Amino acid sequence: MKLFKLYRLILALMLVAGLSGCATSNITARHSYDSSTDFSGLNSYAWMPGYETAFSTPEGGKHFQITMDNMLATKGFKLNPNAPDFLIKTHPVKSYVEKYTHYSGNYDFQKGMLRINFLIPSSKEVIYESAATANYDDSANQKAKNAIIEKAVESVLSEFPPGR
Repeated sequence: MKLFKLYRLILALMLVAGLSGCATSNITARHSYDSSTDFSGLNSYAWMPGYETAFSTPEGGKHFQITMDNMLATKGFKLNPNAPDFLIKTHPVKSYVEKYTHYSGNYDFQKGMLRINFLIPSSKEVIYESAATANYDDSANQKAKNAIIEKAVESVLSEFPPGR
């Protein structure tokens, strides 16, 4: 009987260790886009006002913007506020709790979702949308938050531009 209890304890600890390991790197993303858009003609972008307010701290918003600028630059896009080919719109980061039940107990994970849209400047028509979801602790230090922001940006841009 003691061996069975020890076995259950070891399994529960392995589950908690496995789930907490996912807490720092488990980011999922979804993408959708207007298939009639010719993405090969897009070379420059600008930020729509308000992107900096999507995050809980000004540091998070600034880190997001810098990370996006850097990753878009590696894909060949240039920031051009005067004559952009597309606009970047962000949505406030949504926080929620996912609950998991296991025979050894209940587990709650705080999640965050980052969502972006790329729009045509003249019509504000959405041509690309992406959202990344990750385990996210709002009470974590800024360095930990920045690491998640970087992974989320990499995820939302992983399939942009389509066809390239």
